Amino acid sequence: MYIDQPEVIISATKMARTQDQLPIPVQVIGKKEIQQTGAMRLQDILQQQSGINTVSMLGTGVQMQGLDPDYTQILIDGEPLTGRSGGTLDLSRIVLGNVRQIEILKGPASSLYGSNALAGVINIITDQPAGKSMTVRTLVSPIQLPDIQTSLQWSGKKIKSSLFADYLKSPGYDLDNETYGKTVEPYHQVTLHGKISAQLGTYTKWNASVRNVSQTQWNAYEVTTPADIVTGNTYQKEWLAATNLTHFWNQHLKHTYRFSYSTFSQDLLLLRQESGNVEENFQFYQQFLKPEWQQELIFRDLTWHLGAGGEWEEVQSDRYEVTRRRAHPYGFTQLEWNHASWQLLASSRYDNYVDIASSFSPKLSLKYQLNKSVSAGGGWGQGFKVPDFRQLYLNFANSVAGYQVLGAIELPTVLADLESQNLIDQYLVNTSQFGNIQPERSNSGQFFINYEGKGGNRMQLQLFRNDINQLIETLPVARRTNGQLIYSYLNLDRVFTQGIEWCGTLQLAPQWQLKSSYQFLEAKDKQVLDAIDQGTIYRRNPETLKTERLTRKDYGGLFNRSAHQAQIQLMFDSHNGWQAQARYTYRSRFGFADLNGNSVLDAANEYVAGYGVGYLSVQKYWQAWIFKAGVDNLFNYRNAAYLPQIPGITPYLGFEYQIDFHNHNHK
Repeated sequence: MYIDQPEVIISATKMARTQDQLPIPVQVIGKKEIQQTGAMRLQDILQQQSGINTVSMLGTGVQMQGLDPDYTQILIDGEPLTGRSGGTLDLSRIVLGNVRQIEILKGPASSLYGSNALAGVINIITDQPAGKSMTVRTLVSPIQLPDIQTSLQWSGKKIKSSLFADYLKSPGYDLDNETYGKTVEPYHQVTLHGKISAQLGTYTKWNASVRNVSQTQWNAYEVTTPADIVTGNTYQKEWLAATNLTHFWNQHLKHTYRFSYSTFSQDLLLLRQESGNVEENFQFYQQFLKPEWQQELIFRDLTWHLGAGGEWEEVQSDRYEVTRRRAHPYGFTQLEWNHASWQLLASSRYDNYVDIASSFSPKLSLKYQLNKSVSAGGGWGQGFKVPDFRQLYLNFANSVAGYQVLGAIELPTVLADLESQNLIDQYLVNTSQFGNIQPERSNSGQFFINYEGKGGNRMQLQLFRNDINQLIETLPVARRTNGQLIYSYLNLDRVFTQGIEWCGTLQLAPQWQLKSSYQFLEAKDKQVLDAIDQGTIYRRNPETLKTERLTRKDYGGLFNRSAHQAQIQLMFDSHNGWQAQARYTYRSRFGFADLNGNSVLDAANEYVAGYGVGYLSVQKYWQAWIFKAGVDNLFNYRNAAYLPQIPGITPYLGFEYQIDFHNHNHK
């Protein structure tokens, strides 16, 4: 039986700390909770959490505090993953079978993790090699036929190693029978993850790991100009190799050296079935390399961190004129102070870019322990996100659909060439903005109160606000003489997200536990609010059909954000082998598109109605076996158009079997 380990958190400081040592709230999903939910992939467990949305944007991504997937850094054992499509890192690539815990740090974390951590960090901590054992687990459901996992652990006196493997074959699923093709087409995926650690001396430890994910997915859809069926495969391959060396010089001074290298490749070939013509042929290859050095110095109540490193990235794609590269050094420092009832954490990082403006990211957090049960704290920080290669260098034309997308740096050159050939009919924005794209920046603040009662009862209330400046938007910038639009990326909007998060745990009885959480979110465009105040935004009243000025009350905020999210979970543990849980998550309505032409979310028909999803699972521990069964999406909620990442009702069955070689018997 799995027993929850003490919650040692790494993400908040890049060093192991317990929650009570941190002045920052960090949400931790432990191995026990992952086991009880039956979740096999990261998206399965995240979509059961309140305050987090999984959204379908060129893959399944995560939205935190109202900010889109490209603002959240996803890490495996502290190292970033590559291979984002349109800014989204597909969560289905991350298997949970060898995951010890998931750490979710909400709010800006650029002071430690740089760009892409403006909304926060999700760090997936995998199992450390220990003991001598082999575990086999499998799960079968209508969308997993099957998912098989095995892990092998081997430990000597000084060397420990592990190997984890996962194979998933999915027939996909279809939420709309009237459309050709499935909502999610069939695919199979193989994940391999090996780790080794060695105690090189009394004070020196070395770790290394290699992770590989390969996925092949079928594509099939119908086109109308001319009518035909398009089919083909998408091949994806991801590699991540990482190593680190830690040396304790004495009880006060520690040095850590890290190095990681990752690649991501994607090949897509789609053919028209009747004509045999190539519909799309696309290749993408990305490399990312990161060395880093970090020092930890402890002196009385103070702990001082100092670090430096560099990031080098290269992208090759059919949609870029040439191979694109970017390299930049960075340095960071962090000061922890723990004195009596006070805890303080101050950190800052400087990223020195060449092709884009450099960024300085400070952060300050403070917590005060009011008594044994109650603590309160708050913090402020700045985050940033540099434009990615797509936003800088993309050069993609879709002649069938009739548009072209250009990166900000490519835009002036291509437009000048088109203008010299008299192919520009009209500019749609001020041309002085072309080619001058800057990093997005945020100012964020939070305040929280924690209550830790007796018997496992606890509660946390958190208030947050994020102000984002220079938000990069995709807009039509010019129209060609043949009517085709040219799109590009510009710094335009100023937006904010703010809200309240509450979560609590109540021990109803020794065997029963009740968990609940709630988030209220407000996410709006400041320029739209200014325009509303100036009376320059109009709409046609759907009842009177008269044109009227929009009011602040009519404005629904940013698209794809829900004002209310809630979750309630009832857990049962018999303490003699039986565990069960029932969970219900609710998300209120959210906007999906502007249908009345004023570019603002304001009409009732522009919303997707609120919905709820239920989950039920049961586990039985018996000697070396764990048997599990459950149902996801208990009430069969479906929305193929706007929530394709949620399949219909999904029952599942599975088991796990563990052999402990160290004790020469089955655990």
